[in-house]
Amino acid sequence: MIGEAIYTILSGSTTLTAKCSNISVLRELQGITAPFLIYTIENVTPLQIKDGVSPIDEITLNIDIYSEYDKECNEIADIVRTLLERYSGTVETQIIQSIRFELQYSTFDVTSKLFNISQNYIIRHQK
Repeated sequence: MIGEAIYTILSGSTTLTAKCSNISVLRELQGITAPFLIYTIENVTPLQIKDGVSPIDEITLNIDIYSEYDKECNEIADIVRTLLERYSGTVETQIIQSIRFELQYSTFDVTSKLFNISQNYIIRHQK
């Protein structure tokens, strides 16, 4: 699965794990110690071909970074972008043709009192 490949890329970076060791797939915010990173696969769009199964999917990946401190949140976001933007290669048997950074926005979660940066990426995944 492409999610396992993304986890491997992120968790394999000592620069990232030194700042944020809690990297996980979508889950509840309660009980997680900040800083942490949550990633989700938002959607999968197949490349339309004339006949047969699509050999390539475009996958929208969302990454949410949470921290008690705005500066730390931004530092982690910069590390994640450096790791993923324009990435290509084979990870966990998954062939990633490319990862394209799409957008980023920042918020403050009043309930949890945490800063949040959300990033979206488009992954071209060869099946």
